[in-house]
Amino acid sequence: MNRSKYIACLVTAFILNIQLVLAQKAEPNANLIDQLYDFSKISSVTGREEQAAAYIQSLFPSGELKQDKLGNLILVLGSGQPKRLITVPLDEPGYVISQIQNDGYLKVNPLGFGHIGNLYHQFLQGHEVQINTATGSVKGVSTVRSSHYEGLRATRESEKNPFSWH
Repeated sequence: MNRSKYIACLVTAFILNIQLVLAQKAEPNANLIDQLYDFSKISSVTGREEQAAAYIQSLFPSGELKQDKLGNLILVLGSGQPKRLITVPLDEPGYVISQIQNDGYLKVNPLGFGHIGNLYHQFLQGHEVQINTATGSVKGVSTVRSSHYEGLRATRESEKNPFSWH
């Protein structure tokens, strides 16, 4: 199955799961679109899915949704045979900061699955990004240094050593 079909299946499974939750809730005014919108604003980069898991758990106030030691959410509906398993990942592709430079720029590396296509990373250029820190979130802007000003720089980018952890 190609990635786009896989992603479509996961989104469909998620929406069906939310619809099932809403159908079981006693609140007739629950709005699926509002809940999906609220969920879409939650950051859940690979390894940092706690907020997304907490939001999904809030949809089950009576506690029928369980969380295991690894953070997986488990919901058992009904009984009998045959049994079905539907899995939906909570994480999303993101980046991890690999270096904070003296001039304030951050070097980042991709984190998680889902960076599809050669131009995926360029779509972020010039857009607002959320940087999650130990003390909270900070807003930033994704940029790249302009090659048009290369000749005007005191030290050209091409003359700098590549980043290394050593």
